[in-house]
Amino acid sequence: MKLKKSFTLIEIIVSISLFSIIIIFLYSTLNITQKSNNFFKTQLNSSIKDKNIKLLIFQDFVNSSDIKIYPSKNKNNILAFETTNTYHNSFFTNITYILTKQNNLVRIESNIKYDKKNQQKYLDNENKYIDVIKTDVKNFRVYKHKNKNIYTIEIISNNKTKKRVIITLNTV
Repeated sequence: MKLKKSFTLIEIIVSISLFSIIIIFLYSTLNITQKSNNFFKTQLNSSIKDKNIKLLIFQDFVNSSDIKIYPSKNKNNILAFETTNTYHNSFFTNITYILTKQNNLVRIESNIKYDKKNQQKYLDNENKYIDVIKTDVKNFRVYKHKNKNIYTIEIISNNKTKKRVIITLNTV
């Protein structure tokens, strides 16, 4: 009589259990990797957006003249100037940065200058382009260094991280 060599039921159950444990650890590792990739992707996208905002404001400032900073409600500022850095219409050289009631930082490109006294006339003007630069902004402040043409722009996000974008520019 020949004996057949085979696995016992216990050996099969132990091997399936070990295989299952390995699969669970692999799945857990994959899940953690996906979460960390999503987190870093979000951070990278945020960083790219902040870089693009800095580049846009830098390009506006490099080609600017007659820079005016107006106080607005909630300790924010309204930044207005004339520039040759236009995107929509080369004749709309007046740029204004305003923080809206909806907490959006907008860039307004217009054919007329912003005037704090005639703000409603400026906002009612149909000859303008409005671009939302950043959403969910808590504060938009502009500081001018004394006796120099150095400006610091601070944009603080309203989200949990309260992320700050700070731009320091030297105009000629």
